[in-house]
Amino acid sequence: MAERRGRYAVKQPGELARVRTIEGATATVPLDEEARLFMVLPDHYKPPVTVALHTGLRLGELQAQRWADVDLLAGNLTVTSPKSRKPESLPLNKTARGVLAELERTDPLVFPKLPKKLSDLFIRYVRKAGLSDVTFHCLRDTFISRLAPHVTTPTLMTLWPGIETTGPQGGTCGWTGRI
Repeated sequence: MAERRGRYAVKQPGELARVRTIEGATATVPLDEEARLFMVLPDHYKPPVTVALHTGLRLGELQAQRWADVDLLAGNLTVTSPKSRKPESLPLNKTARGVLAELERTDPLVFPKLPKKLSDLFIRYVRKAGLSDVTFHCLRDTFISRLAPHVTTPTLMTLWPGIETTGPQGGTCGWTGRI
């Protein structure tokens, strides 16, 4: 069991792991819960949720994302309006690229019909799926936790735009799913 220190948890002596919590639960979505969520999500919300799970984009970043910043041929996405306010370019995996390729380009925005209150709607679908302690931001945490096992050193996580891998006392953070 991990010892909690605010927003960080000590997994082993000297090792801090960032943990977003909602009433004490870690904020990742296991594959079985993801499947249950997708069973109740309306079809028009599945593409943005899938893209969030496969890119780590935040809700505000998805809502602001423009087609002009998506290069499907090169398999890259430049975040139109990153929270960090620094240029961020992300590689697109096969799933994210496939979802984006199937979307109509009838608007400058990739997801022009995403409601401003999608975060609240998302929680309704989470409850309908019988899940708890899951918010839209958990999709980002899930992406990070799924990426981490494929990164050979914690330092390589810093190469992914928008992901900070050091805790408040400078410890290395590792995302390995639930703690």
